[in-house]
Amino acid sequence: FVHAEGDRTLLGSLTLKGDGTVSNLAAASPGASGIVRATWTASQGRATDPWKFTFDAKGERLATGMAELDRLLGAAPRLRAAGTYAGTDIQVTSSNLDGAAGSASASGLIRRDGTLGLAVNWSAKGPFRAGPVEIAGNVSGTGQVGGSLLAPRADLAADVDAIDLPMMPLRAAHVVLSFVKTANDYDGQISVAAESQFGPARGASTFAFRTGGV
Repeated sequence: FVHAEGDRTLLGSLTLKGDGTVSNLAAASPGASGIVRATWTASQGRATDPWKFTFDAKGERLATGMAELDRLLGAAPRLRAAGTYAGTDIQVTSSNLDGAAGSASASGLIRRDGTLGLAVNWSAKGPFRAGPVEIAGNVSGTGQVGGSLLAPRADLAADVDAIDLPMMPLRAAHVVLSFVKTANDYDGQISVAAESQFGPARGASTFAFRTGGV
C-alpha cells in the first residue's frame, strides 16, 4: 500500500510527502514476517535546486527468518535517512538503523547506475555471533557498503579486546566481516587476526545464515 500527495507554491517550490505499508515480506524472503510502515518527504525550492528527501521506516513484529539478524534488529527496528538528489547521484547525508541489540549509521553516494559507496559506523551488543566466531562483549567498528542495490556488499571491521575461545583465548583481535552472497551460496566471510598465549593467531571462514542459526 502506497499513498502520496504534493503541492506547488506560487514561487515554484515543490513539496511531496507520502507513506506506505509492506506486509507480505515472505514473498521477498522465505521465513520473513511482520509489517514495515514508512513515511517520506521530498522538496525542491527551485527547478535548478537539488531535491531534498527524508525517509522513516519502522518494523512491527518483524522477523527475517535469520536468528542472529533477528536478535540484532529485534521486532521493531527503525531506519531513518536524509539526503539530496540532483538528477544523477543520490547523496545520503545521514542514515541510522536502530535495532534491539545493534545499530548502524551510514553516509555517502548511491550512484545513478545503482552502485553504492557508503561509509558505515556500527555497533552490536554481545554475545555477537558472526559465522563460527562468538564475541561475548559489545562490539563496534567501521566499514564500507559497496556493490550495487541488487547485489550489495558490506565490509565491516572492528578491534576487540578479547575473544574467549576454548583452549585458546584471544586478545587484541582485529575482526573483518564481509557480508556478500558468494557463488557457493555463502552469505559472507570472516577473518580474525589476534594474539594468543601461543603467539600470533590467524583464522578465516565463510558462513551462511540458515533458519535457526548460522
